[in-house]
Amino acid sequence: MASGTAATFRLLAETENQAADDLLIAAFGSTSAEVRAEAVRASLVRRSRRVLAEVGRRLDDFDEAVIAVVRDLPGRLWPALREAILGGDRTAVERACRGAVRCHEYELIPTLIAVLEEAGHPHADAAGRTLVDLAEVLYHDLATTRDERRRRDPQAAKRHALAALEPSAQRYDKHRRIEVIEAFLQLAPRENAVLLRILCDPRNAAFVPMQQVLAADERPGVLRLLLGYLDDPVPPAAVLAGLFRRRDRRCVESLLKRIGADPSPAVRANLRKIEVIPWLDDDGLIADLDDQRMQVLVRLTICAGLKPERSLELLRKYSRGRSAAGRRAALEALADRRGPIVTEIVLRSLTDVDAGVRAAALRQLRPRGIPGALTTLIAALDDPAAEVRDAARANLTEFAFHRFLPAFELLDEEVRRTTARLVRRVDPTSVARLRDEMQSAQGKRRMRALEIVAAMELTSDLSPDVLRCARDGDHLVRTEAARALGAVDGDDVRAMLVELAADDGFAVRDAASESLRQLERRAAGRAPRAGFAAESGFVAPNPAFGLEATYGR
Repeated sequence: MASGTAATFRLLAETENQAADDLLIAAFGSTSAEVRAEAVRASLVRRSRRVLAEVGRRLDDFDEAVIAVVRDLPGRLWPALREAILGGDRTAVERACRGAVRCHEYELIPTLIAVLEEAGHPHADAAGRTLVDLAEVLYHDLATTRDERRRRDPQAAKRHALAALEPSAQRYDKHRRIEVIEAFLQLAPRENAVLLRILCDPRNAAFVPMQQVLAADERPGVLRLLLGYLDDPVPPAAVLAGLFRRRDRRCVESLLKRIGADPSPAVRANLRKIEVIPWLDDDGLIADLDDQRMQVLVRLTICAGLKPERSLELLRKYSRGRSAAGRRAALEALADRRGPIVTEIVLRSLTDVDAGVRAAALRQLRPRGIPGALTTLIAALDDPAAEVRDAARANLTEFAFHRFLPAFELLDEEVRRTTARLVRRVDPTSVARLRDEMQSAQGKRRMRALEIVAAMELTSDLSPDVLRCARDGDHLVRTEAARALGAVDGDDVRAMLVELAADDGFAVRDAASESLRQLERRAAGRAPRAGFAAESGFVAPNPAFGLEATYGR
């Protein structure tokens, strides 16, 4: 705004000349939004009763820029609004009430309470609605980051509001206005003495209406108070029970968010007190919960004081639900439970479309002693999902390379081959460990490593290492290298085998010659394909390797 215009409005705000009132009122109708805003600001500074009354009458017509000016100067307009509420006609009262809410005039709360408590007051209903709406606006101000440029302190406004609401709540038996309770519950902290006195005394006249509000009101302030009692070491029993009886979506979702994936000790203690949660049977409500809230719902189910058969029934339902995260959480929650129903859930989950669910089911097969667990785990090594393959490997630890290595020489030839191929699939470190073994200073270990390379059909992966062993100083190592090279082809391999066929050691020459014949037969298409999938069936490893002799373990 031009400096001259700004100076004009400063002059109008400060002058004692009554003619300034008419000029300011005329400026309210200006076509310039900036002029209107400055005119209202000057009027609030000037505090002329007539001009402020006119501002109050025009609040419905002012845009948000003008309303923001009123909010920036709190308490300046409330005398005019108070006068309109106490002495105006219905239209003036309704207009003043709407203006009070738009302008955040919290100083009007005691006035509104006085109107409410006056028996037969014609504007009591309007005052009641405004009281509740003002409390909600104040709660919003409290919940948002304070702008230090604003002159109003919402915490101070809250203290003044509660100073008026507390005695009115205690006088409920006289005025019976539920709006006082609704406003009070939006602003009161859970440790408020008046609040606790009412909530812990069923004979108090305000006890029942307070329970009714807590059971149905969806305003953020009421939900904040209600959910806050979850963390209370000794919450009023009626409040805690009422919280879990609420079935509205907003409350249920807020409750699950407050509980969280890892409830605090106080929350867990309070959950154990809850024996009935009616909305757990609301399939429509539960079906729409997102993955995160479904996981918390499972946590709530196992932490609450529900009967075991009831919680099992619910977990079974969740394991069939729409949410994959919920199905996984339900399955994991059943890990410590036993029985045919749990076994049925685990077996059904093995074919779930979600890889995480299948993995969770695999992890429970062997601890439960489910028949066919070993076969199922081995089959899962071919699952397209890495998470499932990892879960299978984690439950086939007896097939780890570090266990297979010392037991290799104790197994017969057939068990060696089948077990070796399985270890290759289970333990991804096999190639690196074999490479280390082939570089051992002990010839016996190098020879054993080459035998395992052949049994695992890893010659192609380790051909440079095998070729190096073909020139080993120990003829027994060269012999095993010659045998292993028969599994792969290539110019370097054939050249090495030809060289070994002229070795000084008879066993080396014989092994090299046989490997060359294998290569020729394979080239001619006469050699059978080798591989784990070509085996007729899995041969149970020797018990000396620490494995069970049947599939059922």
